[in-house]
Amino acid sequence: MNIDTRAQAQHALNRYRQEVYRNALKRRRAALFDLGEAVLTAPGRCNMAHLSLSPLFQRKWPSVPDALADGRLAPGRIRALIRPLIPQQTGGGRPVWAVDGTVFPRPQAETSPERTYGHYRTAGIPRHGVIPAWEYQWLGMVPQTTGSWFLPLDVARRGIPAGKPTAVAISQLRRVRHRQPPGTPRPVVTFDSNYDVGDLARAQHAPFPPQRLDLDVLVRVHPRRTFFRRPDPVAYAGRGRRPLHGAPFKLPDPTTQGEPDRAACVKDPRYGVVTVLVWADLHPFGQADLSLTLVRVSAEPGPGGRRLKPLWLAWSGAGVPADPLDLWRWYRLRFVCEHLFRFLKQDLGWTTVRPRWPQAADRWTWLLVLAIWHLWLARDLVADQPLPWERSLPPGHLTPGRVRHALGPFLPGLTHPQAPVHSRGKSPGRARGAGPGPRQRFRVVKRPKKPPNVAA
Repeated sequence: MNIDTRAQAQHALNRYRQEVYRNALKRRRAALFDLGEAVLTAPGRCNMAHLSLSPLFQRKWPSVPDALADGRLAPGRIRALIRPLIPQQTGGGRPVWAVDGTVFPRPQAETSPERTYGHYRTAGIPRHGVIPAWEYQWLGMVPQTTGSWFLPLDVARRGIPAGKPTAVAISQLRRVRHRQPPGTPRPVVTFDSNYDVGDLARAQHAPFPPQRLDLDVLVRVHPRRTFFRRPDPVAYAGRGRRPLHGAPFKLPDPTTQGEPDRAACVKDPRYGVVTVLVWADLHPFGQADLSLTLVRVSAEPGPGGRRLKPLWLAWSGAGVPADPLDLWRWYRLRFVCEHLFRFLKQDLGWTTVRPRWPQAADRWTWLLVLAIWHLWLARDLVADQPLPWERSLPPGHLTPGRVRHALGPFLPGLTHPQAPVHSRGKSPGRARGAGPGPRQRFRVVKRPKKPPNVAA
């Protein structure tokens, strides 16, 4: 990087820090800003007490819980702040976004409200289970075809009346997509099988433009589902209602699938021979007005490789890409979001800091969103500082963990917009005879099988 480019990158980072302090942070902004810097320079995941001991945290220990409990952030202004920073494409192609959810475990927090049951995976046996937690859903972009960067665009806690994950995802996509300037490239949004492709397709074709999603959708479907072709008009006998569904298309039964409309094959160094088959104009049961494209991705690994199960995807958008292999390449990028979840929990300590109230957890989560973008803007300004057992990475290929490891000596040289520390005097303390009493206990709420109708 030449001197002019480096100066521009450092100017952009300083401007980002100033905008965060002046616009994104509201009440107790100085303590929240110091807390964000302490997270970026901490040696690993730390709790609130250890974060207050950071040299960059200029205040005392009580300022950390006070900032999360009584501070204020503006999520709308945070989205407006990161909007011009979003890369316009992924590795030379179309922008690829991903939606996925993870849990904030709170199994023993009986005094914390709004806990629900969420799926949680552990390293031991059993590897997964259901525990009381706060559920968060992340929308982000994959900026590169290689690496572990995943840039969050929006995050929302799936509260008790929030409805299904698909409804929350549609709300997030509308907030982010509708506020992008005209002419922004149409993104490809990838989903796991927990999301309903029918609801997403209907949101794409909503009758009113404010509710319409201007994007393409690529959703993983369960391998035992059944779709249907269009009914044959010749077979109609002229009596009764015309049939809505034609011949079934069963994913586990190859005899019902017929010849694919398109096919492509490539030899991948990691997965072996990858074959992509495409069937057009299919729809789920009871949704004959939809037109989906089903994609089957299979891989034949080389000798000694682990055999992979076929992957079924559903595409809904403005035409299937010219190269069917692009569908597999786009969906493969969505797994980078797992790197973000691991980095948040194991390095930044997202779930190590355990506030009592869910609103404080929301502030802490948005503070880490700002930290991720801070690392992204600083990736070209720091030099790699690998540990003795790590290999060096070339410039431009640093991971978020490497950038965070090298940011400590570089951070004090940046502009610090927060106000200087002022003593607030000695607290008068609790009034004589006053007592807080026992804390209120809250039950874990079990979501109903049929959630109420909530406007997306």
